[in-house]
Amino acid sequence: MFTKQVAIFLALVSMLILAACQPGQTDALPVTGEEDLPPAVQAVLDQVSQQFGVEVQNIEIVETEPVEWPDACLGLPEVDEACAQVVTPGFRVELRVNDQTFEFRTDESGQIIRQAP
Repeated sequence: MFTKQVAIFLALVSMLILAACQPGQTDALPVTGEEDLPPAVQAVLDQVSQQFGVEVQNIEIVETEPVEWPDACLGLPEVDEACAQVVTPGFRVELRVNDQTFEFRTDESGQIIRQAP
């Protein structure tokens, strides 16, 4: 009886250890056009493709994360620009193009896109 309990305990501990050792999901992924991307992220890819004259497939998504920006200017006001002081949900999108990394900010719909310095 004691041996059966020890065996069950060891099996459970082994399963937990194996589950913890599984590789985690990475945010870096090449764009193949088949991902189910939020419209805002797709809008950034389309803009960057035009801006840099590269195919979307040649743009690597390094990281994306949902963010609540402090204002309608996505925390990046231009000189003398008045920004509505409302929390604006959106995304921070980090992309790699031609071995250079760029950060873009969007609103939730992707209608507003700004490149971070």
